[in-house]
Amino acid sequence: MDWTYARMQEQIFFRLINTLKIPMTNPGLTIIENEIRSVLAQGEANGAFDRGWTVTTPDVLSIPQNLRAQRIAGAFKFRARLAGAVHKIIIEGFLGV
Repeated sequence: MDWTYARMQEQIFFRLINTLKIPMTNPGLTIIENEIRSVLAQGEANGAFDRGWTVTTPDVLSIPQNLRAQRIAGAFKFRARLAGAVHKIIIEGFLGV
């Protein structure tokens, strides 16, 4: 969880400071969505998440006017299942002659 939180902060901050302007439009919010997807894909490749994670991006018109006026993009949401790790193995076997 800490890795995911840190990587999302890094990637989104990097995009914000290295992009002249991210417009408050649905295509603009897709830029942020792609950064979230990138982190989740990297986590999956590293074995941290199972396949099947999802990202939900707010529609600009669903963001309240007061938040848009403050340039707050609304709530991006993602769901991912941690892959976990094996800590114990049970082996049952039979060898016959």
